[in-house]
Amino acid sequence: MSKNNNIPRLRFPEFTGEWEEKRLEDVFEFRNGYTPSKTNLKYWNGGNIPWFKLEDIREKGNILNNSNLHITNHAVKGGGLFKANSIIVATSATIGEHALIKVAHLANQRFTNLYPKSNFVNLIDMMYAFYYMFIVDEICKTILNIGNFASVNMSSFSRIPFLIPSLPEQQKIASCLTEMDNLISAQGQRVEALKEKKKGLMQQLFPQNGETTPRLRFPGFDGEWGKKPLSYFLFEHKTKSDGKCEVHSVSVSKGVINQLVYLGRSFAAADTSKYNLAKPNDIIYTKSPTGDFPYGIVKMNKNPYNVIVSPLYAVYSPINKYIGYILDSYFESSANTNNYLSSLIQKGAKNTIQISNTTFVSKSICLPENPSEQKAIAECLSELDNLIAAESDKLENLKKYKKGLMQQLFPQPVK
Repeated sequence: MSKNNNIPRLRFPEFTGEWEEKRLEDVFEFRNGYTPSKTNLKYWNGGNIPWFKLEDIREKGNILNNSNLHITNHAVKGGGLFKANSIIVATSATIGEHALIKVAHLANQRFTNLYPKSNFVNLIDMMYAFYYMFIVDEICKTILNIGNFASVNMSSFSRIPFLIPSLPEQQKIASCLTEMDNLISAQGQRVEALKEKKKGLMQQLFPQNGETTPRLRFPGFDGEWGKKPLSYFLFEHKTKSDGKCEVHSVSVSKGVINQLVYLGRSFAAADTSKYNLAKPNDIIYTKSPTGDFPYGIVKMNKNPYNVIVSPLYAVYSPINKYIGYILDSYFESSANTNNYLSSLIQKGAKNTIQISNTTFVSKSICLPENPSEQKAIAECLSELDNLIAAESDKLENLKKYKKGLMQQLFPQPVK
């Protein structure tokens, strides 16, 4: 452990000595992005020059070879294209988001492009610089005290420290972190493959539109599934907060989760006495549009304890925990959710959802009525969900390990 800010706490044994401290402006040329006129078709039609937006990073990752949109040579300003193997950093909107672009390109006005100055071209490994930009991101959010949806003062940004070890050490650090990213990517693919497997299984375990018999059946079960109103399987118990339960949110990815854990703060009213109580295995309908779920989301309370949720949400108890699990899995699909809700919803002012708690359970749905078959399906889906959760935990642990590793591999710049 060194007290010197320019020596990392964790180092490959073949390297010694203090890292050189420069500023971003000392090392890199800065060029601002821009957006060609959307009304001038000659800038866009038939273009083959990648033009990047924040959405490209969010959809495709931080190391990119292509973009969602392309422009033509007519849209290129006097400075020409941004060079291949350069970095774009968001300096407005969500500060610090960045990507290493492997091809010649341009980007919109939210980005600043960084490429080594001529006297540093042979001294900087751009993969090292790419990983160092995560340190820059932290500096923007902490030392410069900039939150999201702001614009960074470019004078302050340009003076952010950039610490430089020897080129071989840069390459060793970049290689180490690239290996970590490859592990994270492979684990992420395993998680996605399991999620896709569950989607495919759901299509086999449930009757498709117009059908009343699933295509895949557990041994010992036959006959058609009955089509009954959802109210046959769910009832609204209307229990209010007992003053002892924690406030929970309902999310697409996390299900029913403690609001403080999920959002980092409470958005609950000072008086939660009118909040709805959700018991273990209860089904919660949010009535709040989000992403691929424009009519709201439906989730089961998988916590082994009571929670309370917003009084705007509807809470129902299933006839048994197995049917609750089946409904949770069924409504996990945005297609199933939207298909069920679209004919029941009325849109109010400002696109608000208008549906009564009774209306929500009024539509018929094709589900197994045999409790033994319900149990078999629920246990199968639960086993797959447990596997997905275990692999997802491995993914999160890898990400945490990488974050901790980066804190050790890079000296912390002087504030």
